[in-house]
Amino acid sequence: IDDLLDYKSVEKDIGKMVGDDFKEGKITLPIILALRRSNKIENNFWKKTIQDGQIDPGDFQKACSILKKRKVLDDIYTRAKHYGAIAKDALGIFGNSKEQNILLMICDQCAIRRGFGEGNFEQCGTGEVKAKGTVEGVVAGCFPQLYEALSTSPPDQVITL
Repeated sequence: IDDLLDYKSVEKDIGKMVGDDFKEGKITLPIILALRRSNKIENNFWKKTIQDGQIDPGDFQKACSILKKRKVLDDIYTRAKHYGAIAKDALGIFGNSKEQNILLMICDQCAIRRGFGEGNFEQCGTGEVKAKGTVEGVVAGCFPQLYEALSTSPPDQVITL
């Protein structure tokens, strides 16, 4: 989803600049799929911008246009929802995670971006973000919370989402 958000979101909602992956020439899933689906002219555009790093004003908008035209972003979202549902269903076998000494943790920043966390980006890493819309026992946090959980009462299993 993070790769998708770089091309299809509002900066204030995700806590990072939209288009950063494109501007940095990162070959993420949207680019991989676009390369497979693009015609020769579009592939020349990807070579110029991603491979050669020659990005002109308006190129990010052109990239978004190609991704939309080739239905890349819609397909990524559909795949992400599918795999997210599979992951959530798989967690159901754990029942009450606290009783089974299992740590279920979701990245707080990712949780906020995707609507699975209550809080704001300034609270990330503080332990103040709370998980929502997940199975019982999921904790939202970052490395400080993970290290704290592992040091005080190490769980038998750690599952990060």
